[in-house]
Amino acid sequence: MKRIIAYIVVCMALTCCTDDFDESAGRYATLEPRYLKVSPVSFNIPSSKSTEKINVTSIQTSWKTENGVAWIALSPESGNSSAAIQISADENTSGDQPRVGVFYVKSNTADWKHESPITVTQSAARPFILLSKYETDFPGTANTETITVTANCKWTAQSSEPWLTVTQQDNAFLIKAAANESETVRTATVYVSSNGSSHTSSELIVRQLPSSITASSEQLEFKNTAGSINVSITSETPWTAATSESWINVEPSGGEPGSSSILVSVSPNSSVKERTGYIFVSIGSYQRILIPVKQKGIYIESTQSELSFASTPSKLNLQIKSNTDWAVSSLPSWITISSDKGNGDAALEVSAPDNPSIVDRRGTIHITNANLGIDISVSVTQKGKTFDVNTTLLNFDDKASSETIDIETDGTWNATTSESWITLNPKTNSGKSVLTVGVTENIDDNERTGQINVTMCDKTTTIFVTQKGKFFTISDESLSYTSVGGSINISITTNDTWTAKIEGNPSWLTLSKTNGSGNIDLTAVAADNPSVNSRSATIVFETKYSQNVKVVVTQDARYFSVDTYDFKFYPKGGTSEVVTIKTDGKYKITCSDSWFSITQTGNTFTVTATSNTTPNPRTGTVTVELTDLTDGKLSAVMDVMQENGGSSIFRQEFGEDNNYDITINTSGDITRTGFGGDNNYDITVTKTGGVTKNGFGGDNNWD
Repeated sequence: MKRIIAYIVVCMALTCCTDDFDESAGRYATLEPRYLKVSPVSFNIPSSKSTEKINVTSIQTSWKTENGVAWIALSPESGNSSAAIQISADENTSGDQPRVGVFYVKSNTADWKHESPITVTQSAARPFILLSKYETDFPGTANTETITVTANCKWTAQSSEPWLTVTQQDNAFLIKAAANESETVRTATVYVSSNGSSHTSSELIVRQLPSSITASSEQLEFKNTAGSINVSITSETPWTAATSESWINVEPSGGEPGSSSILVSVSPNSSVKERTGYIFVSIGSYQRILIPVKQKGIYIESTQSELSFASTPSKLNLQIKSNTDWAVSSLPSWITISSDKGNGDAALEVSAPDNPSIVDRRGTIHITNANLGIDISVSVTQKGKTFDVNTTLLNFDDKASSETIDIETDGTWNATTSESWITLNPKTNSGKSVLTVGVTENIDDNERTGQINVTMCDKTTTIFVTQKGKFFTISDESLSYTSVGGSINISITTNDTWTAKIEGNPSWLTLSKTNGSGNIDLTAVAADNPSVNSRSATIVFETKYSQNVKVVVTQDARYFSVDTYDFKFYPKGGTSEVVTIKTDGKYKITCSDSWFSITQTGNTFTVTATSNTTPNPRTGTVTVELTDLTDGKLSAVMDVMQENGGSSIFRQEFGEDNNYDITINTSGDITRTGFGGDNNYDITVTKTGGVTKNGFGGDNNWD
């Protein structure tokens, strides 16, 4: 009860015991104990969608919220006791500046008015500016384009160049480019930046081509008389035209965008020299087109500066262009011409006879007007005879055969050789032709060489001819077989025919082939040699042209060995170490006695002896004998020995060398008694056996 009274007193002190009742500040007096507190009353939140909470502490006071901030939601919105209010804020998409909202937590009782304002400050979003495009290209004419801006902040747009203006609209800006009168591409940049941030901006690159203007002619040419030519002009912008020389006139001197034309006129040229001037077509202050204007003087010209003739008789036309008299003043002695003088244009036929040399010949034709001092020259060239042989080396094998040689020429050639084994067909011919070179068979084992000379006019080409001789080689000149025989391949490399025989015709050696020609493989087969003696034979290969090769063949006898020749057992018996038999024949293993036996595995065996309980040692033999020999005999007889049972061992003169290694006293010995055939001294035969040591002193280990 005392605690309740104390609690009421505290509440009254908090709510009523004050004379500072300022209704304008939201504090009112009450006779009931009331308490309402909110914490915190202000906080900051990020621009993203987020939640925070405030704590309401209430004692005997119901409460409610009053929220006029559209981007804030509260839960719960009222209560009768202490609680946590969750504040949910929408994302602030504006990048310009933070936003602030205030809501209230109020007393919801009739007798006590109280409220606490809560201030929420939300950061501005990170500002961004996006453009509908970041590059654009304009033609040379004046142009406009609207660029859409997507931004979460206020922005401005400015151009880097005076020829490009920018007009800002709601969510876009309009760019306007003036016509480009220059002859180069120009570039401007539009900078779009945030009003409140120097770090937020975008750029638009604007490129503008030069204004297009073209002329239908790149160069004008006139005769020496007066004349005029129309030139079409197509332009995107207004243009002007002017000339560099007084003898050239152009009308009109300018034009508007689109297609139009100018008339270019020249006055007569009474000089023998050609003259040149220019027409300038400009846009604004920039010259855009330069058209050279050439006017001939009084002239004599040839459309060709050189005439080239083949080596054979031929004719060519020479075109003369002139507006005055002309004459052929000189020409080579081997050239004839259809006319030696004339006036104005003409076509002359120039003839060259056959050139009998392989050397080119040259000369010059001069066409002149002596009164005007005009002299033009035309070079004349005639090819010499062509001559080409497509190869200078022929290789033949030993057989009679032929090869062809292509000869390219426009003359007559002759072929000769001093070798009787080389034939030529034909020996002479003209023009493009084929020479067939043949050789007889070379029956010698030496290579031979010769030459062919092909001559045309004063040029000779030498062709070298090589023919192989006979050859015969064999892969092996000795063959070795084991006693079981088998087959061995022999490779023959030859360009001749051959035969093979085995001297003495032994029955144990055969050949898969005994004759043939050219390269071949054959097999030599040796039969089994079930003998203790080796044998040999000789294979003789002979060619058609007496080349002989001998191959020596050897075959081994049967081989046989064992790696052990005696077996020793203690009285208790046991199994021996493994014995290995090495042989290429068939064999059998026999035992002389029944007290031991053989266990065979492949080419190995072991001997197992039973226990010897008798008082006497016993012996026997193991015999391994080859069974497939038809000549001689091969066998191995191995002794088998076993100690008797009931024996004992005495050692004497070993001193302290309990291991019997005689390292202390070399005069020691051991005598065994009562062990019989028990060589392991394990007293399994008789219990009365023992070992007596002498001469070992205190060396109980006998070492």
